[in-house]
Amino acid sequence: VHNDVRVLATLVDRLLSAPLAGPLELVVVDDGSTDGSSDLLEELCKTRPEIRYIRHERSQGDAESLRTAIREMTGELALLLAPDPGFSPLNFSSLIKPVVEGSADVVFGSRFLSHDCRRVSCDGRPFLERLATRISNLVQGIQQTNICPDCMLIRTEILKILPLTTVGTGVENELVAKLAKWKVRIYEVPVTLDTWTQSTSQRFGLGTFCRTVWQVLKHRFLEWQFTSHDGFHILNSVSKAPKFNRWLLSQLSPFFGNRIMEAGSGIGNLTELLIDHQRLACVDMEPLYVERLSQRFGHMTNLSFHQLDLSDLDGSPELASAELDTIVCVNVLEHIDDDRKVLRNFKQILQPGGQVVLLVPANPRLYSGVDRALGHFRRYTFEEACSKMREAGLDVVHCGGFNRLGAIGWFISGKLLGQTTLSAHQMRLFEWLLPLAKLIEKLPILPQLSVIVVGRKAGAAPSSSQSGGTQSDPISQALFDPVDAP
Repeated sequence: VHNDVRVLATLVDRLLSAPLAGPLELVVVDDGSTDGSSDLLEELCKTRPEIRYIRHERSQGDAESLRTAIREMTGELALLLAPDPGFSPLNFSSLIKPVVEGSADVVFGSRFLSHDCRRVSCDGRPFLERLATRISNLVQGIQQTNICPDCMLIRTEILKILPLTTVGTGVENELVAKLAKWKVRIYEVPVTLDTWTQSTSQRFGLGTFCRTVWQVLKHRFLEWQFTSHDGFHILNSVSKAPKFNRWLLSQLSPFFGNRIMEAGSGIGNLTELLIDHQRLACVDMEPLYVERLSQRFGHMTNLSFHQLDLSDLDGSPELASAELDTIVCVNVLEHIDDDRKVLRNFKQILQPGGQVVLLVPANPRLYSGVDRALGHFRRYTFEEACSKMREAGLDVVHCGGFNRLGAIGWFISGKLLGQTTLSAHQMRLFEWLLPLAKLIEKLPILPQLSVIVVGRKAGAAPSSSQSGGTQSDPISQALFDPVDAP
């Protein structure tokens, strides 16, 4: 709030009377008010313990006030509101319902969405606001009826990792842009603002229109970091290169059976290419990833989702019962300090004759700031990867390198340019250069970005009916003969 002393008491009474089943916390940020708002808020706090009051000694703008509120809030759901006493508490139930039912992560409230019954404004919807909304929808690839939602309900775990950089006004445009990039589930519901009149609509003038369109374009095309969760940002970048993901999987699929565990599934970049197998257990320790996988693939009965730490599987009963004949682990083991224990855990839950198909970053000399930002403990030599597989009690049946062009790009990006992240534009460039990457793969003098190691658990090999018949092929059969060296 900023100099809103005339409406604060009414707004607070309305919000705290909202019909909610659970507790409500009202975080109020006073952005350097000079009209007595701070004195009124201090008085209200004495009688209303639900209020958390934070004061900026000088005005810092809407965006900084919102960042302050996000840092201070403790609830599971965040309802973002401007100090408009026309907001009715009866809107709460319609805003919260899609999230509680598990359908949405974000809900926008719009006074322009169809109602069974709604107040009629004097002049209808302003032309410039309607035009700005259409431009935003075209640029963002979404459909909303109001570019500046009258209120937003956002799950806190998402809101707290949105890096908001706006200074001053227009932070709602940044929120919409970054939520759209994230591809969260966004719903829009009608809300009623009792005091919305023609004077309110006239605030969206030509200056506001130009500023809004500029902010939409800036957040869409000039800001790459849509989340402070580095792992999620990079996985989302990798998702922009589907042809590369298919090429990568083609290097691994000759060793697959039909009952697979994907160890470290992430957001599902490879999962979507594995869904045709008889059984697919998706395992990750990050709740955000497991939830996202469940949202994308939960309707498939051959898939299961498990939030587990690979270092602490301890013969997980739910995984052991899956009778796994293959464990696929792509760019995960380097994130774990005790990688030997993880490989031993893999052996424990595998069926006899099953394979661990492992892809890890190669060449320790390529270790750079990108590795550090990603949380990599190491990059592997071929000998180290094979040795650790054998130490876990698995026979190494294949060891080879992958992606020579990627090693060149990694060296330039991490070593020469000192970058600390992997952007969607870099992945799209690599996707465009994929034919060249496949040609360069045949040049033995260049180092490779990754090493692929396949280890087999002793015992009877899976039958062809279980493993998709890969071992009945004489060429594939040769790959399963144990090797002594890379």
